[in-house]
Amino acid sequence: MTTGPSRTRADDFLEACRAWEAGRLKLYIGVAAGVGKTYRIAEEAHALPDRGVDIVIASSRPTRAADTIALVDGLEVVPRRQIEYRASSSRR
Repeated sequence: MTTGPSRTRADDFLEACRAWEAGRLKLYIGVAAGVGKTYRIAEEAHALPDRGVDIVIASSRPTRAADTIALVDGLEVVPRRQIEYRASSSRR
């Protein structure tokens, strides 16, 4: 295990995944909007492709913080589907 200032959380996560030889679920929990969950996820996601890990965002609702939006914009994102909801009373 490498230690020191050049080691990142992404390194720790990748090492844990390789130790189990299978994907792992990592949860980011925050009690309020704007505490940094999306920022941390996107920050770590940028570091992993260089280490051979495929990263794709299936759903994201970043806050209006410009730095968070910029981090998410640089990642592969599954496009959202447009679905018409017929029961809507606000049809125009």
